[in-house]
Amino acid sequence: IDITLWKFEKSKYYVTVFDDPGHRDFIKNKITGTTQTDCAVINVALGTGEYAAGISKNGQPIDHA
Repeated sequence: IDITLWKFEKSKYYVTVFDDPGHRDFIKNKITGTTQTDCAVINVALGTGEYAAGISKNGQPIDHA
């Protein structure tokens, strides 16, 4: 699994968007991507039961935050 990135310019900023894997098996790739960022957005699944599982003590979004 690779890190994907998109670059674009705004009037005052250069922006690079990283899309890196969130699965536990790919933590090394995730760390590589996130060490190069100034901010992050974490997507949390909202399907039935997925949100509660995600924000639980052992949920993956909590691991990444």
